[in-house]
Amino acid sequence: MTETLPSFIFPKAPEDAARAYDRMSSSNAKVPMPRYYFNIVTGDGIREDLEGSELPDLDHARVEAIKDARALMSDAILQGHDISSRRLDISNEAGDVLLTVAFADAIKPVA
Repeated sequence: MTETLPSFIFPKAPEDAARAYDRMSSSNAKVPMPRYYFNIVTGDGIREDLEGSELPDLDHARVEAIKDARALMSDAILQGHDISSRRLDISNEAGDVLLTVAFADAIKPVA
């Protein structure tokens, strides 16, 4: 037996429309995006990103890492510190380093 939808979704919806809605909502299940972790590497150690960020792909993660490095350097410069020797290691959920972004390279324009 097909469950009818509330009238605010499909006012007086025919049975075919209700079935089509059910098929659409079940087939559009979201595919989870990969989670990337941005670990800051300094001369003294590593500051691990424990939460990570869900992003569509590694290229998006690279762009985010560049933005993060620029923001961190901006804050440091305002406080009189040079942290351009640091880097961000982008890792996957397994902990594998997929890409490294040097803070100094974040000053260059993003292509």
